[in-house]
Amino acid sequence: DIALDGRLDTTTAPELDNVILEQYAEGEMLTVDCEKLAYISSAGLRVLPLSAYAVHAPTPPHTLVISYAALPEDRIEELVRRLDTVG
Repeated sequence: DIALDGRLDTTTAPELDNVILEQYAEGEMLTVDCEKLAYISSAGLRVLPLSAYAVHAPTPPHTLVISYAALPEDRIEELVRRLDTVG
């Protein structure tokens, strides 16, 4: 599981992407906890669905759980829209 704290932005998003891919190599389920995330930029919103997409194809299905209740409502709506596009 990954617990995010602080900022998820252009600087930290690539690092998160790498961590997500490494964690997926070790198991089938991964939880990303955004409860202590103070800020999420559009780059941060992009990395979660892109990582989810990357781990779904062409490997067997994995599960990505994103705990995002602490995010601002507009960011939650944007994240959900982006996740809806992941096949």
